[in-house]
Amino acid sequence: MKIKAITKRVKVTVKGILPFYLFTFLPLSANAQDVIVNPDISYAGTPRQYELAGLSVKGVDDYEDYVLTGLSGLTIGQTLDVPGTEITEAVKRYWKHGLFSKVAITADSIVGSKIYLCIHLATRPRVSGIRYYGLKKTEREEMESRLGIMKGSQITPNMLDRAKILAKKYFDEKGYKNADIQITQRDDVTGKNEVILDFKSLKSYTSVPLDVHLMISEPLKYIADFAKAGADIITFHIESDSDPVETIKAIREAGCKPSVSVKPGTPAEAIFPYLELVDMVLVMTVEPGFGGQSFMADMMPKARAIRDEITKRGLDVMVEVDGGISEKNAALCAENGIDVLVSGSTIFGASDATEMIADIRANAEAAFKA
Repeated sequence: MKIKAITKRVKVTVKGILPFYLFTFLPLSANAQDVIVNPDISYAGTPRQYELAGLSVKGVDDYEDYVLTGLSGLTIGQTLDVPGTEITEAVKRYWKHGLFSKVAITADSIVGSKIYLCIHLATRPRVSGIRYYGLKKTEREEMESRLGIMKGSQITPNMLDRAKILAKKYFDEKGYKNADIQITQRDDVTGKNEVILDFKSLKSYTSVPLDVHLMISEPLKYIADFAKAGADIITFHIESDSDPVETIKAIREAGCKPSVSVKPGTPAEAIFPYLELVDMVLVMTVEPGFGGQSFMADMMPKARAIRDEITKRGLDVMVEVDGGISEKNAALCAENGIDVLVSGSTIFGASDATEMIADIRANAEAAFKA
């Protein structure tokens, strides 16, 4: 049976008048059996040539259809192979623009030697807001200007990577070394296809390792927090309530070096069971609690006993002292096998902190060489 024509019904609504329908006649010359709706095209099969008779777009409301179809590079009336390179290249063009999170081209119908294609697209989300964490107000304003990501900006594949590079450069210029920058996106439940960007930064003022001394009763609870804040070495007290082995394990799992400390009243032997597990032992040369106390020289035998035990076992463990350390006792500490000297009040109370640090270092190194 031949189909001479098909009627197309168009609904028209005029204000104040009930809707009515217009009927138009579209001549067709194909046989009924030549019309294939939603054909299943095997891309493993032999290509066939068709004339592109129609091109439509679904899934995107942000752009006019003629703009979207124009991006494909396909032209009504052209001859193309199905499957073939023309459609493959059209898909690549859409991906190349970076505006879409989904691209697919399917055949709506085939009428004889003519094919009607549909382009299925989904646009990448747009930014509905940016939340900054770890920045002062002035820094946030400068960062917003530097990144150039505004409300309404469309998320592209390289946008977040580029933003991290720009943020890292900004922090380097400000003197923050090894700043940790995280930019993540989460869906904005109040908007259509919109996301909120969370910008988080952990700034470090120095590339020198950060040795964090936790004088708290339950250090195990806070290991992850201090590690995240940038600690390189975490020291806890053997006298604390947390299990020493579990605490050391948590410190290593957090990517930091474990160190254990003893107060003046705790014997050296209390540390011995953990020497193989730690990277450093801290011997307190004052009672913990406040700065400015006098150096307790009677803690040197304890430090020497710990150093001798480390040497006896052939371990690579540093010994540190903290409390009342100055240029006057630095040599004594070094003579007793101490590697690391912690000084607070002496340095910050000096008229020239840099010179004081140099003096402490020089006296200790001289004793090492003696």
